[in-house]
Amino acid sequence: MSYKHLIEDIRQNVDRYNSKNAIFYKNNKLNSWEGISWTKFGNDIEKVSKALLKIGISVQQNVAIFAENMPEWMIADFAIMSIRAVSVPIYATNSKKEAEYIINDAEISVIFVGGQEEYDKAVQILELVEGKSDTPFEKEDGYKAEVNSDVQTEVQTSSDF
Repeated sequence: MSYKHLIEDIRQNVDRYNSKNAIFYKNNKLNSWEGISWTKFGNDIEKVSKALLKIGISVQQNVAIFAENMPEWMIADFAIMSIRAVSVPIYATNSKKEAEYIINDAEISVIFVGGQEEYDKAVQILELVEGKSDTPFEKEDGYKAEVNSDVQTEVQTSSDF
């Protein structure tokens, strides 16, 4: 039996269904359901996976997603899988103490945050973690995150996608 990576299926579906919707999500501001095309879904996954590679994330390295259910969660998760890194979920409902335990125990290299609340918790946690930067996050032209002294990246909130 032949096995293929889930990301291969996504890439095939991008080619096959390009403008058809891959996923739907509820836009709470407009109180309506909106779709994301296979092309946009695939492109977003590719952009995030390339960004992870560019900052040095390697095979089996742990990357956290700290967010509510949202399309960006899926995009980050698939991007992490596509480079053979490991997705570590931190649910938006986790307390600061629970999130801190996960970040420390899993030796997280990068954290994707879903919004301001998760961002604020992550900043508080990373300021307490030994071996992490004294100033883990700075808000400039977006969110800038320095998780380890040798890993630095921009962290986008869900409104940036």
